[in-house]
Parts: sequence; C-alpha cells; structure tokens
Amino acid sequence: QSKGLYAIAKRTTEDLIETLASTEQLDFLSVRLGNVYGEGERPRPSRPRVSLLQRMIDMALEHRVIQVPNETHRDWTYAPDIANLFLRLVETPLLNYRLYHLVSPQHFSALELAQKIQTHLPPTKLEVSTTPLTQLRTPLKSERLQTLGFTNWTPFEIGLSQVIKAHQGVAA
Repeated sequence: QSKGLYAIAKRTTEDLIETLASTEQLDFLSVRLGNVYGEGERPRPSRPRVSLLQRMIDMALEHRVIQVPNETHRDWTYAPDIANLFLRLVETPLLNYRLYHLVSPQHFSALELAQKIQTHLPPTKLEVSTTPLTQLRTPLKSERLQTLGFTNWTPFEIGLSQVIKAHQGVAA
C-alpha cells in the first residue's frame, strides 16, 4: 500500500465519503479518473503539462518525430465518454458502490500510442527510448461500471482521429 501524499489524499477522500454516507441523509459518491484525452487539451497556468498522448501528437505535428518513452500500459478514456458516464451515475436511482473509477477498458503502452498516432500522421518517425521499462502505475480498471450497463465507449481510433483533427484546426 502506497504511503505517498497522493495515495493518502485518495484514501482520505474515500473514508470521508463513507463517513458522510453513514451519518447524513444524503447519498455521497466519489469518482476517480484515469488518463483522459480529448480535443481541448492545451497547456495552461493551472496545468502546464499535457498528457503523454497530447505531447506525442504535438511532436508528430511539429517535428514529424515522436520520442517514445519506454513505458508500460496506461488506461485511456475519451473526455466526452466521462460526461456520459457521469450522467449515467447521477441518473441511477440506487448505486451499488460509493467509489467508481471512470475509466475505459482501453489500455495502451507508450509505443502503441505512438504507432497509432504515426498511422494518422505520416510520415512520422518513432524514436523509442532505450531506458529500462517504466511502470508508472497499474492501469485503473472499473469492474463496478459494469453494474451501470455502460458500454458506449468511443473507440480509441475514433477519439484519436477527432483529437488530431481538432488540434490541426487550432494550429491552422
């Protein structure tokens, strides 16, 4: 069990939700997001760093080369799917759980992401890192979402295509 500040904050939130639910007459829910990608991701003062996927798209568009870190699989969820899933959560009259991971079942390594971008933006070259494999964290999974019957995930290829088109439109 991790003892880092982020892990402590997550656990504290989960405990707070359980306590509120047991002492109040209201229903409480905690949701956690994984790696989100979407059409409007841009650096800003409150979050200057963009996702790995967006960094790779930026490299491909600007330099036609993607520097690929040697990373294991991450979960990837298209932002509009989160809105639809959250609506499903809010509209469900009786939820079975108090914590939900709002993540798609789509998992890709950094190399697989770069290869998918490469197919959309030829001629892009890949420069794969030779550093040892990095495991950032285990991809989030959400068996609990199955209880909601949500299966309308945007296929990654469609989401990626929309993100690239939107980014090219901004750059034009």
